Amino acid sequence: MDDEQSILKALRRLFLDEEYELHFAGSGAEGLIILQNEPIDLVVSDVRMPEMDGIEFLTRVKELYPPIARILLSGYAEKSSVVKALAEGCAQQVLAKPWDAEELKEVIHDALKQLGQQKPNGEPMQTLINSLAHLPPLPRIYHELRECLADRDNFTIDHVVKIVAGDAATSADLLRWANSALFGQRGKVDSVKRAILLLGTDVVESLVLSMAIGGSVGALTKGFDHKGLQKHAMGCAIVARLLAQDQTDAGPELADHAFIAGLLHDIGVLAGAGIFPEAYVRVGQLAESGQLLLAEAEFEVLHTTHQEIGAILADWWTLPKFIASAIRWHLAPENATEDKKVVELVALANVLSCEFGLGVSGNHRDPVVPEDLRVRYGLTPERIEELREKASKAI
Repeated sequence: MDDEQSILKALRRLFLDEEYELHFAGSGAEGLIILQNEPIDLVVSDVRMPEMDGIEFLTRVKELYPPIARILLSGYAEKSSVVKALAEGCAQQVLAKPWDAEELKEVIHDALKQLGQQKPNGEPMQTLINSLAHLPPLPRIYHELRECLADRDNFTIDHVVKIVAGDAATSADLLRWANSALFGQRGKVDSVKRAILLLGTDVVESLVLSMAIGGSVGALTKGFDHKGLQKHAMGCAIVARLLAQDQTDAGPELADHAFIAGLLHDIGVLAGAGIFPEAYVRVGQLAESGQLLLAEAEFEVLHTTHQEIGAILADWWTLPKFIASAIRWHLAPENATEDKKVVELVALANVLSCEFGLGVSGNHRDPVVPEDLRVRYGLTPERIEELREKASKAI
């Protein structure tokens, strides 16, 4: 949807060879009429338009047709409007105008592929994934930070510091992590800037995302221990990093990747519990009464699992592929086809953090990993006890 006919013609040419059924609208009102009369899977809208702008239009789409995926095209000078659109969930993706043709085609192809994967689970699954605003809006700090890090031409560490320092809770958490033994400093980091330089922007971004999600759904589901889940995620991240540091044949980025993926491996639980709080009460009760893994109870109630929900969210949020892989396969690492080492590290860390009693995973039966995986990663009783001691101190 765009009010400029030249843009609509360019889009028509771009997708001329694709097997999509395309509809074009020059206004929000025209777009809503099409949606009333046609089976639409995905909407692409410009931001700046007369009468009903793109953000208002996509907000209406989200409210009236939650299974539909939504993409925003923005050539708008005021970035705050786009940040607001992302924070409130009216669009899952934002692309700049003028767009890169191949990038736009890839984003639309990937979005439709994900929708195709969701459809066998029915409309509730599509609604769950596409209606993120059923959660309270994620703190704007995460979106501002992500936008800053994506702007490589104008990026400065001082800009990141300004964003983070504006949130006292986030600043305190980053300082706590930077001063932990896990990152080797032990009380030597006394400023937000030094913390960011030590942790690295990738780790900082993942920590902010984890805190944002946890803070958004922390009090939504009765009987669901959100603080315990967050502690379990932290425990998994710590153990995954410790395991990665043993891998002498891997590059230095493996420890960071393992930490990040471990921290976010259960975001599907938090998102699902926030969107469907009543269903997750039943999930928790079923897991407890049947001595089930959380994923088994989720499938009984929701016909999906937190691994699937989390992996799709990771794709929507365009998180790095290694994170999506670890989220999707941490309970079945043998099925992973990409980023296998990170997936295996997170799978082992997830099991060990449960064994160590680090937080609450929601499982009422301990998850397991193939025994050969424990052997390959040198998990002798002595090494496991050493990991238990280090992780308990770090958390």
